[in-house]
Amino acid sequence: MDLQVIVPPTYPEGFEVLFVGEAPGEDECNWHTCPTCNYSSLALFCKKCNVATISTPEGFVGKSGQLLSKIVFASGLEWSKIAKSNVVKRPPDEGYDSESFQKTFYETIREGRKKVIKRTAELESWIELLKDELATHKPKVIVACGAEALQALTGSKGITKYRGSILACSLAPYIPVVPIIHPAAILRSAQWQELYISSEIISRKVISLLQRQDDWYTPWQETTAPLLEDWLDYVKKVNGPFTLDIETRAGSIACFAVCYNDNGIDRAICVPIQTTRGPYWQTEEDEYEVWNSLQYLMDNFPVINHNIFYDLDWLEEYDVIPRDVHDTMLLFHRYYPELPKKLAFVNMWFNDIPYYKDDGSTWGYAQPDEKLWHYNIKDAVSTLRAWRELVVLGEDIFKHERRLYDEHTRPLLPIAYEMQQMGMVAEQPEVNFAKGVLEAEFDKIRQKLEIVSDGQLVIKLGNKKITDQQVMKYLYSELELPPIKNRKTKKPTADEDALVELLIKFPKLEVLQAINAERKFGKALSSYINIDWKQE
Repeated sequence: MDLQVIVPPTYPEGFEVLFVGEAPGEDECNWHTCPTCNYSSLALFCKKCNVATISTPEGFVGKSGQLLSKIVFASGLEWSKIAKSNVVKRPPDEGYDSESFQKTFYETIREGRKKVIKRTAELESWIELLKDELATHKPKVIVACGAEALQALTGSKGITKYRGSILACSLAPYIPVVPIIHPAAILRSAQWQELYISSEIISRKVISLLQRQDDWYTPWQETTAPLLEDWLDYVKKVNGPFTLDIETRAGSIACFAVCYNDNGIDRAICVPIQTTRGPYWQTEEDEYEVWNSLQYLMDNFPVINHNIFYDLDWLEEYDVIPRDVHDTMLLFHRYYPELPKKLAFVNMWFNDIPYYKDDGSTWGYAQPDEKLWHYNIKDAVSTLRAWRELVVLGEDIFKHERRLYDEHTRPLLPIAYEMQQMGMVAEQPEVNFAKGVLEAEFDKIRQKLEIVSDGQLVIKLGNKKITDQQVMKYLYSELELPPIKNRKTKKPTADEDALVELLIKFPKLEVLQAINAERKFGKALSSYINIDWKQE
C-alpha cells in the first residue's frame, strides 16, 4: 500500500531516545519555515523578511509537543537531541483527535457471531513502516506517548496501567519501550500531576536504561510450592526485615509469599495453603508447622507489607500476629501525598518490574494455582524493593517525612487497626444532626439545579435520583456541549471524569457547577449517612 507521509519523522544527529506519538496534529501538518531567516511557525508569511514561508511539516511542535518538551527538560534530557515520530505519518480523516483516529484506522468486522474491532490495512502498513524505521535508526530507548503508540510498539493495552513500565518492543525486541500518558490527554483533562509523573518516568527509567549496558531488569530467585523441609530451611536463612504478602480465594488464604535480601539477592518463596484441588498440606500438623514458623519470623524480624491492615485481618484468623510492622503504602503516602498509593503505582515508581497486577486474575487458566503463586511472589519482591528505595529517600530527601512516619504513623498502626476492627461509636443525635444539615443543603442544590436547567434536571416519577441519561440529554442535546466519551466504550458519558473535563472547558457554566455539587452531596449522604449502622 502506498502511504502518503505528511509529517516525516526527525532523527537528529547523535540521538539516543525516540518519542513516538499517535498521529500528527493540525499544527504539525501546517508548520512553515521562512526560507530567509529559518524561523518556524504557523504563519504563511514572514513579516520580518517580507517573504512567503515554506511548508515544513514537523512532529511535536503543537501545544502537546510544547508540553512534552517541558516534561523532557524537567527530566534532564535535551529536547533538541530527541528523535520524534508517530505511528502514522498523516492526520486522520475528519479531524485530529483520537476519535477521528479510531474511525480512520480501525474497522469493525464480524467473526462468527462476534463483532471485532481490528486495524485497517493502512494502519498495518504504517506499523510496518515504523518497524523499518526502527531497524534503520536503532534508537537505544523508545518512549511511547499514549495508548496507540503503546499498542503499536508492544501489543499491550492500557496506558495508565503500563505507563512507566519497561517493555520489550514487538517491532524491534532489542529496544526497550517506556510508555507515558500522551501530553494531549494531559491537556485535555488537566491531569497536571501527570506532568510530574511523566518527567519522573523519563528521569528514573529512560535515563537509567541509557546508562545500563545489558539487563533491563534486576533478577530475583524464587521458589513456589515448597516441601515442608524446604520452607523450614528458608526460614532459618532469613536474617533481617522481610516482606509478606497473602492471596485469598473463596474465603480463605490461598497462599502467602515471603521475600528477604541475602547479600544483594532477593530470595522469594510462595507457600500454598489452599489450591483449586483442595488443601496443599497433607496433614494439619504440617500446616500448623508452616504457620508456627511464620510466627517465628514475625517474632524476630520486622515484617513489611503494602496496605498491611488487609493482610492482618486474614492472618489474625490463623492466629499469626506480627510484632514489628512497616507499611510501604503509608510511608510512600508520607513522601508523596498527592500521588496514587496502590502497589501497582509504587512498583512502577521505584522498580523495573513491568506492570503485572492483571496477572492476579486466574479465571479460565489451565494452571490457576501456579499463576497465582508467581503473582504472589511478584507482590512480595516489588514491596521489598520499594521499601529499600523508601529507606534511602528517608535518609536523604525525605528526612522529616520519615521521622513523622517513625514517630507518629508507625506507633499508631496497632491503634488504627483496632479501631478498624472494632469500629467507632456514632451517637445517634449527632448522626441525625449531620443528616439534617446535608439533606437541607442537598434540597437547596436540587432546587437551584431545577431552576438553572429550566426544570429539566429533576427527579422523575419512579426514579430515586437525577439519572445520567437526563444529564447527558441536557448537556449534549439541549446545551449542545461537545460530548465526552468513555475511553473504552467510545459512547457519550456523564460520569465524574466527564463532568470534571467539562468544568475545565466551561468553568463559568452554572448548570455544570450545580450538577457537580448535587452529585457530591448525594455521594456524601449515601456513603456516610444513609447506611446500615451496626448496633451495639
